[in-house]
Amino acid sequence: MDRASNDGFWGVRFEATKAIGKVGTKKALEALLARVHDPSHMVRRGVAHGLRDFSGLDEKEADRAIEALIAILGSDISYETRATAASSLGYYKHSEKAFSALESALTQDSPRDSIRKMTFLGLIERADKRALPLALESARRGKIQGRLEAVDAIGKLGKGQSDAVRTLLSLAKENDTRIRTGVARALGELHDPSLLQVLNAWLQTEASGGVRRALRESIYFLSDETNRPAN
Repeated sequence: MDRASNDGFWGVRFEATKAIGKVGTKKALEALLARVHDPSHMVRRGVAHGLRDFSGLDEKEADRAIEALIAILGSDISYETRATAASSLGYYKHSEKAFSALESALTQDSPRDSIRKMTFLGLIERADKRALPLALESARRGKIQGRLEAVDAIGKLGKGQSDAVRTLLSLAKENDTRIRTGVARALGELHDPSLLQVLNAWLQTEASGGVRRALRESIYFLSDETNRPAN
């Protein structure tokens, strides 16, 4: 743990701070909490990353990590550190406090939409179906980075949900090929072989090579699913 405090190069302290979290003990938690206000934003980002690894402690100690992450998400001067805190909150899957903080974080604007993007990564990690309406809304508007992560969340959280299919198919008409590529992949992640007809029809008219590649991957995946024996 000394290298997290004493090494002269911030990169070493960053990696050392991240590694402290993997220890997962109360002592490791104390070490990270002592570095929450480190002058280096990269070290603070390492702290925000490391704090995701304490859900295995007792509720009181885990709550200390959650509270620290919520504070970082709400007030750290570094947008990237806030974004890392958002993704880390997703590892506290049974915490309502963490979910509420993630929901609120979707209102935060940031360069390259990094906070919103990483918030969706946290919500995906939670695998919480309540995040689906948030993803459906965010996929339709905003900066491209956040929208792409919202589209990915729809694919991962929207299995069996007609709203997820409708939203993705409406986004398939977007001009931006990045959105269409994300939609093509997300449709495959819904694990719904009934979408094969739609995907094949789309493939016949799609001009972008990248989108066509994503469509073929989803078609292959869903076609393979239809041939798998039931468990």
